[in-house]
Amino acid sequence: MPRWLRKELIVFGVFGGAGLLLLPLAVYWTGVSIFGEYAGEGLGEFVGRFARAALDGSTSIWFLIAAPYLVIQLLRLGWLALTVGGNRRPTTEGEPQ
Repeated sequence: MPRWLRKELIVFGVFGGAGLLLLPLAVYWTGVSIFGEYAGEGLGEFVGRFARAALDGSTSIWFLIAAPYLVIQLLRLGWLALTVGGNRRPTTEGEPQ
């Protein structure tokens, strides 16, 4: 397996795992702190409904799960554009850089 692919799989695993495990907790606690107590049985029921929606293929839930990975990829793309993009101008001999 190429080194770059191994690195990308690790990044996907870390941030995909965070989206799958930590984001539902953050959504629950944010909702409770802003809107008050959850109408169901609490955190367990919320996570169960979240997981059921993910297994049912809910597009919005899968976007939420993928969001940490997508944000990191956008930040990496922006960083690449800032660091490499400005150095792509071809130069000829005798021309100042």
